[in-house]
Amino acid sequence: MSLGRGAMRSEYMHWAKTQQHVRYALSSSEVPHFRLDSLPLTLADLDLDGASHPRYQPLRQAIADKYGVGPECVVTADGTSMANFLGMAALIEPGDEVIFEQPAYEPMLAAARFLGADIKRLRRSEDGFRFDPGELAKVVSDRTRLIALTNLHNPSGALASTDDLSTIGDIAEACGARVLVDGTGPGRGAGDRTRGRRGTHPLVTHGSIRVGQVEIVALCDAVVSSSRPGSGSFPDVDERRWREARDLHPELFADDGGWRFHVHVYVVRSEGRTFLLDTGIGPASAPAHAWTGIEGSLPTELAAAGVDPLAIEFVLISHVHDDHIGWNVTEAGTPTFPNARYVINRADWELMADATDEEDREIFEAALEPLQRAGVIELSGSALEITSELRLEHAPGHTPGHQVLAIDSGGERALLSADLVNHPVQLHQPGLAGTSDMDPERANATRTSWLERIEREGPVVAPAHFAEPFGRIVLDDTGRRWEPLVG
Repeated sequence: MSLGRGAMRSEYMHWAKTQQHVRYALSSSEVPHFRLDSLPLTLADLDLDGASHPRYQPLRQAIADKYGVGPECVVTADGTSMANFLGMAALIEPGDEVIFEQPAYEPMLAAARFLGADIKRLRRSEDGFRFDPGELAKVVSDRTRLIALTNLHNPSGALASTDDLSTIGDIAEACGARVLVDGTGPGRGAGDRTRGRRGTHPLVTHGSIRVGQVEIVALCDAVVSSSRPGSGSFPDVDERRWREARDLHPELFADDGGWRFHVHVYVVRSEGRTFLLDTGIGPASAPAHAWTGIEGSLPTELAAAGVDPLAIEFVLISHVHDDHIGWNVTEAGTPTFPNARYVINRADWELMADATDEEDREIFEAALEPLQRAGVIELSGSALEITSELRLEHAPGHTPGHQVLAIDSGGERALLSADLVNHPVQLHQPGLAGTSDMDPERANATRTSWLERIEREGPVVAPAHFAEPFGRIVLDDTGRRWEPLVG
């Protein structure tokens, strides 16, 4: 598996990839994909064996000459993360107070925690993401030893003015602190450039992991804000728990305090075959567009991940809510994945085929009935073995036919959990149902049973609506919590 139990949590890197109003996407290089044969040279033309290690003496001498010091004063590093770590190691001691911007570049934050710093956070205003010296002056103390920020802010691209940086320096000097600025910026001119996107997020894939011999690729079709303000999507939540969840998972909250959720789709490769779990919210013609106002980006996400829709053998539908079946068919009403069988649990199919509710009838006619006419529906029951490594298992309550995909390969496990747990607050408050649970009592019983199984088996979990597509559900003395896997 490419990501392990100890992988670092990175709220920020996921926040960085799901904001629509960033000027520069500093979370990625933005270098377009290209083939090597498109270059006017071959590998044989490149000198790849020259000395280029950071501790290469001529490099240190050149840096020393530039700044008028001896080479013994130059410490080089393998990248900026190491440089930040070395800088913090030289400046702080365990227990020192360090002020970090929020959101922050996570490797810097993790380095300070590793060094035993007492972290204090200062939230950047979402109105331009300015680091406000006035707010900084309110939180510094005589214990503050370091103020850490990025400039340009990574990745919003917010540039601190010279005056602001000077004021920050004055504040730090007054309390005996230092300022560490991770200077970063786009490797191109400052002209505006809008990245192509649909929905509310830049079109970037969420990455992949391996579980034994199985590859799982996470895609994000959209990021959606609930129409219910505040905690309305979880009406029985303890408001203290909701506030705690917002502090722990700010990327899951809209500006009004409501739920902001990702719509994940997963590509799974097993035994030389390719499968898809769910199809997201879909195009403008799909039913979910009526309440999200968003056109999903799955076709672009698939292309970016190098997945050919013609290669999909089975589309595994976790359940029939319209944010999971939107790309079942094209705007012309034909199967989006023409070579695939679409697997739906029998209980969900009967729910929709026999529906009398007008909204459910519209969903059935738009996203499910065309598949029936095309003859590509396959109904599952309590369990269905897809390959020797993949097994669909019935997990009812959220809908009557809700199902999850369990993966067991080479002694490693994963669970593509769909809507089994929709929000981390449901881990913090056992027995909490959401308004989208059709049978809350049964959904809670199913959730409890599966969480106990997860604790026994320890799989990587891939939820449909968390900000992070992969993580582990951990139980300790304080209860359950979500620990994302971050590459």
